[in-house]
Amino acid sequence: MSLKQMPIGSEYYFEPNYIFNKKNENFNFYKKYFKNYKLFFSGRDALRFLLRKLSESYFYLLPSYLCYEVIRPFEELNLNYDFYRIYFQPAPLIDFDNLKKKAKKHKNPLIVIIEYFGFTYDYSLEFPFILDISHSLLSERERKWEVKPLYIFGSLRKLLPLTDGGILFYNENLSNEVAKPDPKMFLTKFSANLIRFLHNIIPEETEFLYSYAYNKLDKKFEEALSKSKNPKKISLLSEYLLKRIPFKKFKQRRRENFEYLLSHMNNKKIKPMFNNLPDKIVPLNFPFWSEEKEKIKKLLVSHRIYPPTLWSYIPNTIQKGEFPEVYEVPKKLLSLPCDHRYNLNHMDKIIKILNNV
Repeated sequence: MSLKQMPIGSEYYFEPNYIFNKKNENFNFYKKYFKNYKLFFSGRDALRFLLRKLSESYFYLLPSYLCYEVIRPFEELNLNYDFYRIYFQPAPLIDFDNLKKKAKKHKNPLIVIIEYFGFTYDYSLEFPFILDISHSLLSERERKWEVKPLYIFGSLRKLLPLTDGGILFYNENLSNEVAKPDPKMFLTKFSANLIRFLHNIIPEETEFLYSYAYNKLDKKFEEALSKSKNPKKISLLSEYLLKRIPFKKFKQRRRENFEYLLSHMNNKKIKPMFNNLPDKIVPLNFPFWSEEKEKIKKLLVSHRIYPPTLWSYIPNTIQKGEFPEVYEVPKKLLSLPCDHRYNLNHMDKIIKILNNV
């Protein structure tokens, strides 16, 4: 497919070339901190499994910037939780004073931390916490923490071209009582990913199917995933591919693309969320702020460039009066794709469009 025809962004597609790769040793970075890891159908399943194993006496503190799907397992299990403040300058930061104040109010606090967009923190915390690496799975920067996280969990689908996948890192022995993946759910998502793969080869003939994959199959999968309450194993296909994905290449490509966008962006209406890319940080995408978000998004889509959507709304369980800053985020935040599927030619196409808005 020509660069002009090729959609940039949108969901990942099935990449059969990885089937023939040699097996890799993955997750060695996290194995330095944890003896074991378990693979799940989704990051949500990993979190559900973990919460069922933890003591009910914990009081959970969640970040004020997140989606409802992270909150859902806590409500399903009737667990006690509250939120601590995330603010933006322009990157997301933890208000550690607010967090510590809230943690001291409760007898047995357990904090959940999200590493947004792949960028890590240094943690000056004396309280136990769980780390969500859905955005930062590939960022192998050494974290500086006073207390090591009790567990690390995350989704594999945000950064890797898999139909399904979640992961939990832990030290103690955990039971293997996890249900098999739902074949209907797997086939729904796999069909969508396969359509996207075919669309890259024969775009005109599969344009209708491409729209069907997004408007019907992807939404059907997400709805089923939200309704499912029992943790499930990763599918056999995703587990097989996970061992053969070239992590090193993926990291390098994401960093190169991000740095190109950052160094060539020249539009005063666009304010990058991050002004540099530290060593060993692998970005989820290229987030930026703009007062003209909707106009820019419409322009990009007209050129078949699909900005990744993180969270399009803030759950109403997060009080607007207490956390007004997070309610401004969906109005102004947009992201550009920079993942392994694209090279500097694709980034240059994006730059030429945005620098001429």
